[in-house]
Amino acid sequence: MPDLIPPHADLLFKHVFGDEENRDCLASLLQAVLDLPTEAFEDLELLNNELEHDADSGKGPVLDVRARLAGGEQIDVEIQLQVRRNLRRRITYYTARMLAGQLRAGQDYEGLGRAITVLITGENLWADGGYHHRYVMCEPGTDRVFSDVLEVDTLELRKVSQVWDGTQLWKWAKFIAVRDEEELEMAAQLDPVIAKAAKVVREWSADDQFRLQMEAREKVERDYISRMREDLADARDQARAEGLAEGLAEGRAEGRAEGREEGREEERVQGIRRALAAGLGVDIVARVFQASLEEIAQVNSGSPA
Repeated sequence: MPDLIPPHADLLFKHVFGDEENRDCLASLLQAVLDLPTEAFEDLELLNNELEHDADSGKGPVLDVRARLAGGEQIDVEIQLQVRRNLRRRITYYTARMLAGQLRAGQDYEGLGRAITVLITGENLWADGGYHHRYVMCEPGTDRVFSDVLEVDTLELRKVSQVWDGTQLWKWAKFIAVRDEEELEMAAQLDPVIAKAAKVVREWSADDQFRLQMEAREKVERDYISRMREDLADARDQARAEGLAEGLAEGRAEGRAEGREEGREEERVQGIRRALAAGLGVDIVARVFQASLEEIAQVNSGSPA
C-alpha cells in the first residue's frame, strides 16, 4: 500500500472537492461552513477556477475550488497550509474579484450574488481558540453590518480539538487534517459523505501518475523556496557589503571634510595672531575674523581657541 497523500495536499484537495463526481462532498463541506439552508446546495454548480482575465496581463487569479449556489452565491474554497505574507490581502482580492466579475455592461447591482471565500489554513491565523471565524463588512466595535455581499470564512486546522464539538464542520476539519491511513479510517467512520471523500483520497494516492505529478510539484516548490532563500541570502550579503563600502566611503569623505575644516580653523587662528601682532585693535580683529573677544583673548594668550 503506497503512502497516503493527505487530503490537504492542494492538488488532491482540488480532486476531492473540485471534481464533478464529488459535488456532494463539496456541498456537504460548504453546508457545514455556511449558515445557509439545505436547498441552497441542491443545484451547486462547479465553475472554471480561473477568474476573469486582467486587461494588462491577459491572466486572472486561479482559485482552488470555485462554485455557484442556487441563490447566486459564488464561493471560492482555498487551502493554504502555510500562512504567508499578504495572505489576507490576497484572499480579500480574490473575493472582490469574484464579486466584480459578475457584472456586465448594462447590468444592475441588484443581480450581484454574494462572493464568499472559505480559507482553510494549516497554521493559525489568530491567537484565540476558535477554529472557525466569519467576516463581513461591518462597523468596528459594533454589530452593525454595512453589507454581507463580501464574506470570508476561515477554518484553522491546528485549532480543531480531539473531542467532537457536535458540528459537521468538526468532522470535515478532522478529515482535511488527516495525515495517515489510520486517521483517514477514523474520519471515514464519522459520516457517509466523508467516507466517500476518503475513498477518493485512497484512489488518488494509489495512482502512480498522480504521485509523480505530486512529486514534481513538490520539487518545484522546494526549488523555488531554495532559490528564494539563496536570493535573500545574496541580497543580505550584497547589502552588507554595500553598507560596509558606503560606510568606508562616508568615513573617508567625513575625514577629508574634517581635515579641511581643521585646516581652515588653523588658518583663521594664525590670521588672528598675525593681525594682533601687526597692532590692529581687538575690535577690528573681531569684526574681520567674526570672533568673540573671549576667543581673541585665548588666541593672544597662546591657548587653543
